[in-house]
Amino acid sequence: MLAIRIFQVDGEILHASVQLDDESSRSDQFRDKMVAFSEHAAAELRACQSALDAAVAALKTMVAFFGEKWDNQKPQGLFKIVADFLVMFDKTVAEVIT
Repeated sequence: MLAIRIFQVDGEILHASVQLDDESSRSDQFRDKMVAFSEHAAAELRACQSALDAAVAALKTMVAFFGEKWDNQKPQGLFKIVADFLVMFDKTVAEVIT
């Protein structure tokens, strides 16, 4: 979704820079700054997407470890799984100690 938006922004930047008077130094400055910004933003977006993909893969691995199915609509479900596990673990430890 974000990748699509960044490409739309790129298109708007190029479109806006062409609409301005091509002989104007303001047009050149705008275009130069916005193109550089857009390239930097696209690189940051790729890094964020890569980090997100790695985090989701780790979450899926954790959910599988607990024998549950991954739900893309409710990734926060992992916290309930872990909380339930910890409650059961604490009860078991208490039973073993007594």
